[in-house]
Amino acid sequence: MHELPVTQEMFSLVMKYAEENNAKKINSVSLKIGSLSTIIPENVKFYFEILSKNTIAERAELIFEKEKSKAYCINCKEDFEIEDLDLVCKKCGKENVFIRPDTGFIVKSITID
Repeated sequence: MHELPVTQEMFSLVMKYAEENNAKKINSVSLKIGSLSTIIPENVKFYFEILSKNTIAERAELIFEKEKSKAYCINCKEDFEIEDLDLVCKKCGKENVFIRPDTGFIVKSITID
């Protein structure tokens, strides 16, 4: 259910970009989702279809790219990839890490006519 406000925000950004670029049609939207994100692509697609009905984004393809999330080790001062909540540094074995905030859900690109 939390995908609705996320999809609404994404849709607003896509429509704003399209308007700023005088788009006649939005063909596709590429989205990047971090591996720890709780966003369900099928739900985003469902809500996007509803929001885009009778707009230039109707029938636009949503392309989802899963990206490994990243954490930062405070001891090593290095980023490393994580796929689950195993928050132990791969280099030093310490648990003094935090998850990078840029590993959620972002619009990567938009294809327009």
